[in-house]
Amino acid sequence: MTHHHTKQFAIVLGLGLTGASCVRYCLKQGWQVLVMDSRENPSQLDAFQQSFPTVEIRCGEFDLTRLLKADLIIASPGVDINLPVLKSVTAQGVELVGDVELFAQNCSAKIIAITGSNGKSTVCDCLGWITAELGIDAVVAGNIGTPVLDLLEQPTPEFYILELSSFQIESLKSLKAEAVSVLNISADHLDRHQTLDNYAAIKRRLYTMTKSAAVNLDDKLTIDEFLPEQQCSFGSNDRAAIWVKTDDNGFTVFYKNTELLQEQDCLLKGSHNGLNFAACLSLLTLVGIEITSDIIKAIQTYSGLTHRCQRVETTDGIEWINDSKATNVGATVAAISGFYKPDSQLYLIAGGDAKGADISELGKTIQQCIQHTWVFGKDAALFERCLPKNLCSVVDDLNAAVSDCKTVVRKGDTVLFSPACASLDLYDNYQLRGDHFMQLVREAK
Repeated sequence: MTHHHTKQFAIVLGLGLTGASCVRYCLKQGWQVLVMDSRENPSQLDAFQQSFPTVEIRCGEFDLTRLLKADLIIASPGVDINLPVLKSVTAQGVELVGDVELFAQNCSAKIIAITGSNGKSTVCDCLGWITAELGIDAVVAGNIGTPVLDLLEQPTPEFYILELSSFQIESLKSLKAEAVSVLNISADHLDRHQTLDNYAAIKRRLYTMTKSAAVNLDDKLTIDEFLPEQQCSFGSNDRAAIWVKTDDNGFTVFYKNTELLQEQDCLLKGSHNGLNFAACLSLLTLVGIEITSDIIKAIQTYSGLTHRCQRVETTDGIEWINDSKATNVGATVAAISGFYKPDSQLYLIAGGDAKGADISELGKTIQQCIQHTWVFGKDAALFERCLPKNLCSVVDDLNAAVSDCKTVVRKGDTVLFSPACASLDLYDNYQLRGDHFMQLVREAK
């Protein structure tokens, strides 16, 4: 389906990578473009001006008068579409969309869409790896990789595998997916979405825009009355079509009664990754790709993404895990569960900006599984409050955490850096935070 907006004047909100792709799209349509960013002095301003020398850029508070003159407003995912000024504009009839909505209006390929609080990047990337190994033409994009509007300038593949965040789904209405999955839901982005129920409802909107869904039977928050009839379930018991059994040897994935793969044969470890693989297999089944030995081999050779439960190569006999992408409580709980073994010591480094989340659930998991925790950053006190003093050390920064940790851990132990918080209190992004952790680990004691 191709939409032809008869627009003349578009306003793009946000100066990031998505904003740049929106400007390119608008210019290609021959529209006049104005870019607004609510920050007074965004770091990307100079680069943006160099890329688009003829485009007017306005920084600072959004200007209601200018916004009302637009035929179309395109908001980057980081811009809250519920801001009073934007609510006022849409109430007066100005159309406001996100980049994924524009993409959906103009896309002709089959779409697999994935959301969830945790694991969505890994599932998308793993599906991209499997399809590449099978020789199927698929492109991974969205919240991971290439901004979606830039894809419209490239050859059309058979499948787009889209990672979608709650911010992207919130303004989406024209998606027509072959299959979707809401992998799981735990508290995240409540600084923007206010309540867990509201956040969950936004994620589940994907069910109204698809032929079929891969459904996680372990997570009630992912299930509602809008689920499409065509489903393939996954989960951690045999009620699910594709299910994961976990024991002391790690995970085993089954299709009904047939064993498909075991953790010991996979490069990517951790029980949570067993569920990620089950989600991948469910989605492939829904789009008509049969589970074959080639798919199982592809999963076994998939090594995962940087900063997501990534092993740091060292020679000290200690297993150091970089999970800097764990920016919420659910991600860290999943990582701890994935690496905990009753017969070995597991240590945790965490902290940063908790984004208003309740971390008490994480406190319980830490007390059950973790030998000692080092916390740093803006919300370190939240961890301190929910952990016994002998289990928790508050330190100034990541340097101090790794340095202290090295004096305690021994050969055979595992240290998990899984912050459960955003990085923006001390770092520009989670990637730089993860790189810094790996650099500190590799430095001599």
